[in-house]
Amino acid sequence: MNQPLSPIEQAKVFFFWVGLILLIGAGGAGILLILVTSWGLYRMRSTHDFSYLDTVFIIHKWFAALASLGLLVLVTIWYKAEVIVFALMIYPVYSFLLNTLFYAPLSKHKEWVVANGMFSTSPVEAKEPRTVPFISFGNPSSLALADELLKLNNLKDSNLLSEEEFSILRKRLLK
Repeated sequence: MNQPLSPIEQAKVFFFWVGLILLIGAGGAGILLILVTSWGLYRMRSTHDFSYLDTVFIIHKWFAALASLGLLVLVTIWYKAEVIVFALMIYPVYSFLLNTLFYAPLSKHKEWVVANGMFSTSPVEAKEPRTVPFISFGNPSSLALADELLKLNNLKDSNLLSEEEFSILRKRLLK
C-alpha cells in the first residue's frame, strides 16, 4: 500500500525502537539489534529495496531463538523453574512483538516506507537533476563563440568549474 503509516502504526514502530533501547540495559543485547536494524533501514533507503528489512526481521528472529536457547543451557547448569519459563517465553513473545510492532506495519506500507521513510506523512518531492549547460567544441564558425564563452564563465562563477578547468576549456573553444 502506497500510503503513510497511520499514527497508531507509527507509534507501534516507535515503541519497538524504545524496546530495543531498553534491551541495552539487559546485558547490552539491544545494541546489536539496534545496529542491525539501523543497517537494514539505511540499506533500504539507499537502494530502495525493502528486502533489507526482510533480512533484519529474520536476524531478529534468530537472535531471539539463540537467546532462548542460551538461557535454556544456563538453566541446565543452575536449575530454577522460573528461569525455564522465562527462557521458553523469550522466543514467542519477542517474535510476536517484532511482528506486531515493527515488521507488519512496515511491510503493509512497503512502497511508502521505501520511497518516503517510516515516519513521513507526505511524499518526498523528487529532486530534479542538476543540469549543466551543454558546451560544444564544434566548428567555431558555426557556433556563437561568445555564447559558449559566457556559458563557461557562468559555470566558473557558480563554482562548477575550477579556474584550471575553465582555462583548459576556454583554450579548446578558442582553437
